[in-house]
Amino acid sequence: MPVRINRGSIHQINLKTRMPFKYGIATMTEVPMLFLRLEAEVDGQQSKGTASDLLPPKWFTKVADDSLDKEIAGMLKVIRCALKHAIGLESPTAFSAWKKIYQAQSEWAQSENIPSLLAHFGTSLVERALIESVCRSKGKALGAALRDGT
Repeated sequence: MPVRINRGSIHQINLKTRMPFKYGIATMTEVPMLFLRLEAEVDGQQSKGTASDLLPPKWFTKVADDSLDKEIAGMLKVIRCALKHAIGLESPTAFSAWKKIYQAQSEWAQSENIPSLLAHFGTSLVERALIESVCRSKGKALGAALRDGT
């Protein structure tokens, strides 16, 4: 099933938590939420997929001295880079497309001295949007697509 990723976009909103959420060295009361949308061609059919996630400071890097703005900027940087690797990519399968994006992101992150966990947060958002795009193009829920090898 050939896949081509044509376009992508990122949208962000800011959320407030109902109550403070403490994890590790951070206590979160506000957090950005990011939405990544892909427009792809799957087996010659146009399809869209969306993925979203919170951008929780201190989750990936755990550097106490970094500002929240710096942490969020770092997450946005890896997401934008993964999306850049994806746009225009053509591959025989969604899995092979993911492997190419993962490899490109790994090489870039290593050259920029970005931790792998943080770097592939970006990869995972693109991957999730691509999976939804493939499932939508086939009219299948994720579970059914996994069971039949879509």
